[in-house]
Amino acid sequence: MLENSELLMFFTVVLLYAFMPGPAMLYSVAQTVSSGRKSGLFAVLGLHVGGYFHVTLVAFGLATAFINTPLLQEIVQKVGAIYLIYLGYQKIISHVHFHFDTAFEDPSIRPPQKIFWDSVVVDVLNPKAALFYFAFLPQFVVKESEISVGLQLFILGTFTNLVFSSADLLCVLGTSGLRKLAMQKQDWLAYGVRWAGGILVILGGMAFLT
Repeated sequence: MLENSELLMFFTVVLLYAFMPGPAMLYSVAQTVSSGRKSGLFAVLGLHVGGYFHVTLVAFGLATAFINTPLLQEIVQKVGAIYLIYLGYQKIISHVHFHFDTAFEDPSIRPPQKIFWDSVVVDVLNPKAALFYFAFLPQFVVKESEISVGLQLFILGTFTNLVFSSADLLCVLGTSGLRKLAMQKQDWLAYGVRWAGGILVILGGMAFLT
């Protein structure tokens, strides 16, 4: 595999990129603000599982066909963007009522299990994730290694996905602490839910227009 200096460079770049605020991190934070820590954790888990879709694509070379087919890439991007906008709209129109430590939410607030599957879909339909893995990971492949190129890509991709999810997890835990304080103020969290929905709509709109 990689030499020590190359491994250090790989770890450094992955860590810097992981803790740079991006769509996945904002998405996880938005879910935490609107529905609580459990939903945020399920969102991180869903994004993590979805990330292995892209890792597998790169490891088995399928991402090449995806990148060389602009129409397919555009279709996937538009569908993913519309899905994000839909999720955000659901939060914006929701009516949430809070009383002390208990939150009574209307049916438009999705349960954690559904948030998990929503998050998997959001990540799978994110072509930028596939492009990142395809552009970044091959730079650290050692062709002369006894380990196959596909396995090297899978190992590097798995590590990258774990680091990205760890950064999202830390943000969710930090956000959930602030949410507990906000629950004592009904208006704060009600606005927070709609703010979270707005973030998802903005992310979807940017992805659709890009």
